[in-house]
Order: sequence, then structure tokens, then C-alpha cells
Amino acid sequence: WDRNFWGERRMVSASDGTIGGVAQTVPVETVKKHAECCLCFEPLAQDRVATLKNAQGRTCGHFLHFRCATRLHETKRCPICSCRFMSIAPFPDLSDPHAWFAAVDADNNGYLGRNEVVAALKATCANIDVVDFENSIQKLWSKWDVDGDGKITKDEIFREPDGLLAYARENLRAKASQSPRLSNLDAFFTHFDEDGSGTLDKGEVYRALVKTFDLGRDVTMARTMAETLSAVWSVFDADNNGTISKAEFSAPDGLGQTLMANLGHYNRISKPEPTVPQAEVIASTTRCRSGDLEAVVITATPALPPHWEERRTPDNQIYYANHVTRTTTWERPTV
Repeated sequence: WDRNFWGERRMVSASDGTIGGVAQTVPVETVKKHAECCLCFEPLAQDRVATLKNAQGRTCGHFLHFRCATRLHETKRCPICSCRFMSIAPFPDLSDPHAWFAAVDADNNGYLGRNEVVAALKATCANIDVVDFENSIQKLWSKWDVDGDGKITKDEIFREPDGLLAYARENLRAKASQSPRLSNLDAFFTHFDEDGSGTLDKGEVYRALVKTFDLGRDVTMARTMAETLSAVWSVFDADNNGTISKAEFSAPDGLGQTLMANLGHYNRISKPEPTVPQAEVIASTTRCRSGDLEAVVITATPALPPHWEERRTPDNQIYYANHVTRTTTWERPTV
């Protein structure tokens, strides 16, 4: 498969219906590294996988979840490489070796190259450490590619007990891992700064939000998060260079603290507070909805301190911006 088939770019715009049409970027190298669906950022092997097809076969070499791919029906473009496709095809799982191999063997020559094997196994083999798997296979490929031509057969992949798949399952089992708590801003920043650049771009921040708030299967809330991020990005990106530095992330009322406020906000939506007594109602009532759950938030409206302005995100959520410090917060400032 050549570069055009894979169509890889480090960071691409994904406004083609990915999150309700909200423009965002996909951190391509990160989702490839962790074998995640580029739309929900959940591991590919945890759900039914799909590929995109045209009249000649597969449109590109990318995988995504079937349930997510159905959201691309209007624009029919791959979210990673923007190649147009005609249809969505479920990808065979490893329980049917013949169908799996045939689906990966795009040119039907009976052999698979290393990139084909690595990408397909990372997408369909559950309970392996995908990062260790790719690193190990690069070093151990010759164990199965005995003639050194860069290709292996179906038998060399599926043979028991010494085939490539058996090796991966036995020696490269997934390790339990957990993202740092958002309250530890430095650790959180470092964890999601996958490329080690010392900054977070919008794609990395969006992925962090989806994973932190567990929004992979909640299209409505993911869209809300994407809209909110787009609405406030310029406020957090104080030097307007397209990225957020650790200082901008960790500053008082910076992006990190705003995320913590958001986390509490979404927790309140999931677990609505008891109804506020009528005597406490001063001014406004806002309804926030997630699925069948609805929270009623009743707030008073005292005057804002100097330099503060009340704003709303595209989905009508209120936040506050300070024109002097160029910071925002979900909590209403007080005098």
C-alpha cells in the first residue's frame, strides 16, 4: 500500500460530519499509536470495526468503528485522509481467519506486508498492548518473514502455537492503565501531550476532553464539547499560535481549571441535584439535558465585577470572560 492509500497527515481537519458537523482536528499519529477510532477515541478492538470502500475496493487503509462510520453518510469522506468513499463495510474479526486475511489482502496475492498486518491486528485484536505490539513486530518481523521479502502468509499469522498472532496474545498483553486525574494539572497535561511538544493543539485537547468526560458514545455531548472548545479556544490561546502551553493550561482560570469546572458541570448533568426550594429562586432557570436525564440549574444574577462579561457557548451554556486577564471560567465571578 502506498502513501496515497494510507493518506497520512499529522493533523487534519475533520469537519465532514464527524461530530455533528463541528469543525475539529484529528491527532492522526496519536490515534494510530493507540489504535483508536478517530471519531470516538475508544480502542478500535473494543467494538465492531469498519472500513470505507469505493467501486475498486478499500478507499484507504484506515479503520474506524462501524457505529461511528455511519455518522459519515452525508459527506462520505474519511475523517483522517478525506478520501471519498461509497460504502461502509464491516471488517471481519479474528474468529474467521480466512475472511480476516482476505479483507486485509487488498491485492489478493496471498501475502501481507508488515504495515498491513500491524494496522489490521492493532484494530481487531483485543487485549494486546498495541504500542508494545508495534514496537516488537518491527524488531521481530524476520521471525515470521523468513525469506526477508517483507511479507508473510496467512499460516504464518494464525499458526498455533508459534504464529504471529499467538506470539502477540501471549507476550504483549494489555496493561491496566488510567489517565491522570484532571486535578493534577501537570500530570494531565503531560499525559495528553502525546508528541512531547510541550504544547497541546486543538486536536489533542479535544481527544483529552472526549476521553476525560467519557463522551465517545454520546454524540450530542461530544458535539457540545466541540462547540464549546471552538468558542473559547482563542481566549485560552493567549498568544494566538494555535496551541496551549503548559503555562496557559495551568494558569488560574486557564484551560485546566475550566476543564475541572466542566467536569463538575457534566457530573451534575448526569446526577441532577435535588430541586432547589422555591424561596431560593432569584432570577433564571437553565435546563441541561443528556439522554433521558435532565438537570435544572437555578442561578441568581448579581452584578459582575469590573472587566467581566457573560457569554454563551453555541449550545447556550453560560461562561464568563475577563477582558483584562483574557481568562474564562464556568463559575460566575463575584465582587
